[in-house]
This record gives sequence, structure tokens and C-alpha cells, in this order.
Amino acid sequence: MSTPSTEETFLGRFLLGFAVIAAMFAGGGAVGWTLREAGIPYGDWVGAGLGALLVFVGFALLYSRYSEPAAE
Repeated sequence: MSTPSTEETFLGRFLLGFAVIAAMFAGGGAVGWTLREAGIPYGDWVGAGLGALLVFVGFALLYSRYSEPAAE
């Protein structure tokens, strides 16, 4: 079973992880800001958590499809 090319080097793993964390910050910030502006109590905290979770789940789904072995 071969590993995807992004996992072959330390730099590739680091950059992929950094990109996912940065996207989680951006997604969490956007949802948190939206909920805060809507006047929802604790919306910034709840929105930040939900936004980051949505980004992570989306990445996990896409990456699992990318890294699965090709059908023969």
C-alpha cells in the first residue's frame, strides 16, 4: 500500500498540516464573526468551533478520497 505523495517528505506533511490549520482558523473566524454579528449569545465562540469543525470534516472527506488506493 503506497502513501500519497504529500506524505512522502517532512516538508510536505508540515505544509499540508499548516494549510489545514490555517483554513480552520479562517473558517472558524468567518462563522464566528457571522454568528456574533447576528447577535447570538456566545456566537463568536460557538461559531469558531463549528466553522473549524466543518473545515476539518471537509478536509478529512476530501483527503480520504484522495488517499484511497486506486481500483484495479
